[in-house]
Amino acid sequence: MGRMEGTPNAGGRAPSWRERLADQRERDADQRDALSDQRERLTGEREKHLDDLAREVGLLSAGRQQRAYETLARSRAALEASRDRLDRGEAALQRAETSATRAQAQIDRASAQSERDLARQPPDPRPQIERANALRRRLAAAAAQLAETQDELAHIHDELADRHPQQASEHHRSADQARQAARQARETERHFSD
Repeated sequence: MGRMEGTPNAGGRAPSWRERLADQRERDADQRDALSDQRERLTGEREKHLDDLAREVGLLSAGRQQRAYETLARSRAALEASRDRLDRGEAALQRAETSATRAQAQIDRASAQSERDLARQPPDPRPQIERANALRRRLAAAAAQLAETQDELAHIHDELADRHPQQASEHHRSADQARQAARQARETERHFSD
């Protein structure tokens, strides 16, 4: 019978090369399992880290989106306030135009009455002269107010032309008409101030 590989130990026989190889393979397998476990643990940690980052980015993105919505809401509110100011400006313009029309009608009536009064010569002209002078002063004052109102109206139309380019020609035309009316009112004022 042949001798077994290895030398006998004090307490028994020595492991064979097959057993040593099997032990080595088992140790290698254990080491591979340990490395695999370590890789899985690292992969899990990376995935958790990536998940945490994704949540943070999501929260940041949601925060940015919320701020964008808030900015949009503020912009809409500012636009609405701007529209309200424009509506008030247009209403003021309409009131000024109505006021200017009434003032011009009053000037026309006063002028016509003054001319009628001047055409009739009563026997004593002094009361009529005093009345005519008073009417002239009132007419000159009304004409001065009308000229000022027309100038303001022209300025408002110029501002509206700047704000609404699509209606600029209409506003410029209205501004020119207001300036012409202001010039006429000043001529009336000069005429009745003399």
